[in-house]
Amino acid sequence: MLKLLAPLALISAAPAAAQRIEAVDRVWAGHPVPFALVTTAERIYVGYYDAARQLSVASRPLGASWWTYTRLPSWTGWDSHNGIAMAVDAAGQLHVAANMHNDPLVYFRTTSAGDVRTLTRVPLMADAAAERSMTDPVFLKDGEGRLIFKYRDGGSGRGREIYNVLDGERWQRLTDAPLVDGEGKRSAYFVGPVQGPDGWFHLSWVWRDTPDAATNHDLSYARSRDLVRWTRSDGTPLPLPIRLGDAEVVDPVPVRGGMINNNTPIGFDSAARAVIAFHKYDGTGNTQVYVARRAAKGWRVAQASDWSGFRWEFHGMGSLDFRLRVAAPVAEGNMLRVPIVRDGKPIDLLVNGATLARIGERPGADRLAARLSVPAGMQLNRVEDASGIAIAWATLPPRRDVPREDVPEPQVLRLMLPDKAAAKGHTRVTLSRTFRRWRGLEKNLEGSAGSGLRPGRNRHCQRARTQGPSIDLSGRNPTLQGALSAAASRSTTGKDGHRPTLSHLINQVVNSHTPDIGKPAERLNGRDRVVSCHGKGRGASQLASGRHGSSEWPDSTSPAYHPLFQPKVHADCS
Repeated sequence: MLKLLAPLALISAAPAAAQRIEAVDRVWAGHPVPFALVTTAERIYVGYYDAARQLSVASRPLGASWWTYTRLPSWTGWDSHNGIAMAVDAAGQLHVAANMHNDPLVYFRTTSAGDVRTLTRVPLMADAAAERSMTDPVFLKDGEGRLIFKYRDGGSGRGREIYNVLDGERWQRLTDAPLVDGEGKRSAYFVGPVQGPDGWFHLSWVWRDTPDAATNHDLSYARSRDLVRWTRSDGTPLPLPIRLGDAEVVDPVPVRGGMINNNTPIGFDSAARAVIAFHKYDGTGNTQVYVARRAAKGWRVAQASDWSGFRWEFHGMGSLDFRLRVAAPVAEGNMLRVPIVRDGKPIDLLVNGATLARIGERPGADRLAARLSVPAGMQLNRVEDASGIAIAWATLPPRRDVPREDVPEPQVLRLMLPDKAAAKGHTRVTLSRTFRRWRGLEKNLEGSAGSGLRPGRNRHCQRARTQGPSIDLSGRNPTLQGALSAAASRSTTGKDGHRPTLSHLINQVVNSHTPDIGKPAERLNGRDRVVSCHGKGRGASQLASGRHGSSEWPDSTSPAYHPLFQPKVHADCS
């Protein structure tokens, strides 16, 4: 099997947003293999192969910078097909499938939502007979939000596409028959399903007769509302499994016609119509990029590039170094933009949105490569989600899955966060999770009458035990101090005659999404915290001892412990 391996999210012509970059781990760099990135409303999950090639998963709260790590009992070799698939189900459990290229099932799931340390191997998913030679694992959600797992059963040239669905805690077949059957003569290589703005799931694929990449042919298409019942683009039902004789062929590209698998992405125009981008040889033998869209009397195929002297001629087995990579078409006003990378150079191909007539091309932009240096002879790989959160790492290029004579130095896997998301998330975690979960904190923190905070019970500074990071109220963080003071001045006396409580004020500050508050003050190891008083004359402060929550605020022996996120507590006693 041959896969698209180099950047997984290609290029963007949009202005680059400011980003915050942080290291995740040191990772294997001997060959590219797809890593995984999953973001939820609360957490970020990253799946990768570490410096020793071991399957690993790291997780962190969306707005904090401490990670929880776990290593799983699976190691990759030199095969670039052994990608990682991850997803979070409706119950918050993480699912990981990886390291499979015609291999038995390698699958893990958590037993405690959000805690990657509870990932446990599951030896059987739904059908033992169909889980002995698995390739291309993919998780996705159907229209009802159920978790779907799809994969190829069997080797290149003789594979079947299987779909499973998670029903509660149990996997079962989504359909009795496979989605596609090559009849023992060929395999189908898919891009998708992709759910469009029209609510339909759209699927494109090529057929390949042998493991030789040159034998790809017949670009095909199907769509479905529920991933169970499939139709052609005109609504005619397709029987399952779909075979070549029944499939809707978009373009009958012949064997050795210049079309390759995994380079047939689906995008959507301004009218929510599916548009497929792909490449093949033109009449003179040059490689060109084309777009295809359903019209009244069938598929319209139009040439998007106009290159002379460029021919990518590929053949053979194993993972190739792609000279041409094609991304999904994107609607931009009255145009369609097709982002591509040709011989390492990002380019935007532009076509008319109404007629698909070629307009021209312009230089593309790669905002990730602009921020990261890549060692000579290596390529930058990346995974990016729709919000702009991304991971990136450098590796040597593909080598048809053949071992190298030398082992390169590990490279750093980096997380890139847009500043807006990073700031908002950091504020909500360091404030919301620290204080909003500590209901009644105001009983143990005394401020002056002028501060607008209700007096607490304890009147002495002393050693205290806390559950995690705390906020500097001593003036080292004037943004927070000012925000709390402003909130206090705006508040009125409650029905009980008292001024508002600290947690009430903090809730106001958190809900205002102030971006720069809540930064850790300084490093302090261990679980004991010293509360310091910096004011004069009027009282003292203390944070009460709290039960340690190992899954939320770990101590120094925990895999999730991060010393930079364990600051000393300061309380303003003035």
